[in-house]
Amino acid sequence: MDYFEHWQMFLKENGMQPLQEPPGMPVERMLGEHREFSELLGFPEELLGELDTAAGELLQDSRALSTFLSAAHAILWEQSRGDYSTLYGLWHRFVRQTWGEKAPILLLLFFTSSVHRVCDWYRQQGISREILRDTLRDLWIWADHHRRHTGAWGLLEGGWLLNHYHFRLFRVGRLQYIAQPYGLDYIILRNRRTGGLCALAHTGMLLSAAGEIEERFPVTTAVLRETQDCWSGHPVQGGRVALAPQEYSKREWETVQDSGGVVLDMHIPEDGPLRQEECRESMRRAQDFFAQCLGIQASGFTVTTWLMDEALRRVLGASSNIRRFQDLYAMRLPTGLGQEQTIQRVFGDEWQRDVLHAPHTTSLQQGVLQALLDGEHFHEYAAFAPLIE
Repeated sequence: MDYFEHWQMFLKENGMQPLQEPPGMPVERMLGEHREFSELLGFPEELLGELDTAAGELLQDSRALSTFLSAAHAILWEQSRGDYSTLYGLWHRFVRQTWGEKAPILLLLFFTSSVHRVCDWYRQQGISREILRDTLRDLWIWADHHRRHTGAWGLLEGGWLLNHYHFRLFRVGRLQYIAQPYGLDYIILRNRRTGGLCALAHTGMLLSAAGEIEERFPVTTAVLRETQDCWSGHPVQGGRVALAPQEYSKREWETVQDSGGVVLDMHIPEDGPLRQEECRESMRRAQDFFAQCLGIQASGFTVTTWLMDEALRRVLGASSNIRRFQDLYAMRLPTGLGQEQTIQRVFGDEWQRDVLHAPHTTSLQQGVLQALLDGEHFHEYAAFAPLIE
């Protein structure tokens, strides 16, 4: 098979311009970067050997190599290219269709082949090697995730890692962050006297009788109004949106977060317990890092995750790390997302359709399973927290 010709045809069929291999790419170095940066990446020898084999096979086929390099340059090297995510989606499909069972390790090699460019950028920005190492640790986390679920090293998807290679995501301590415009469907108010927070739903949010987001059979629609003297809207109370609007005087309340401003959107790597003290320290360091190293002054933190579920809070004991992690966020906000992520994270993807027969050896699995048997429904929640003073 002429891989390169097939790749060009595949792009054309999907409405993309053909890609050429740029001259002067450091081929030998790129295909050996997993070895060159093995200490930084923390890969075990078994995984390094698998990548060696994949690199050797590419070097023996010049057309396959050209295909690989053209994709790497367009997706990972051209930082000004706006369609890199779409292009990676096509590359991912092409690799899986063309290389079959070898696709997962080739997708991992695809990302390790450009580690030197990430290192160079971090060095130019004066970002510490600790943050570089911790951010790139996601390569190992997702490669190991693939091994644990399939028995083979590699990547299942990989699109998440584009955030790392386009310098959107940074890991600072225990947690990862992306600076982005505030996008939750709530305005956040703060009491001028007590400092307490209140969230009001945006106009147009469709609500069920239980105060959950419900687009199919809503009983009411949230309305947010602002006058010279007050806000009137539907507050979040106990993880539900109140059906009756309430008024908040501007003499007593002020805006903390609305549709403007940049927040640090938090993401949680799956490589250890969520100790509250470590997470709080990560948040404190992150707000300083983004301000001092990247010139981004955030106005708060957001997160959207199954871990913020009010139902999960009822399952967990008071000393649970997850419950104490929830306490870092003053506001937990309904999103309308269901329990798919909860089942995936607690039991595994394979139990989505038969969770009542899933293994339940851990206390978390036992608690969630019993709650499901009792008729509980889990959800993904968003959350907001102000900057740490």
